[in-house]
Amino acid sequence: MTATDPAINATLRDIAVAAVVADSGLNVPMQQRTALFKQLGVDLVNAKDQLVGLRADVGATEARIEQVQTRNNAARTSLQSSRSTLIAADPYETAAQLQTVQFQLESLYSVTVRNANLSLVNFLR
Repeated sequence: MTATDPAINATLRDIAVAAVVADSGLNVPMQQRTALFKQLGVDLVNAKDQLVGLRADVGATEARIEQVQTRNNAARTSLQSSRSTLIAADPYETAAQLQTVQFQLESLYSVTVRNANLSLVNFLR
């Protein structure tokens, strides 16, 4: 579906010939002018069906593009929502978790210090 489509080329050619034939400055005899207009009319009517087919193809393509855009927009919205959920953190919950981890770390240090001070001499005392 481009401007080089035969239906579009034929239609534009017929319109251009009709415009040239209609120019009275060219001194085209009336019989030839009438015959050309009749033939151009027939050709333009025949090209109408081909142009309708092209319009249908363009419409179908536009519908597919619209569906893809809708699907892409939905996916983008879903991804943005997921990203926000992953990035966003509740400050109070984060602070509570941090305090818990700090307490566990301090407990681990205490146990480590006690274990480091253990020796047979200290045990026998």
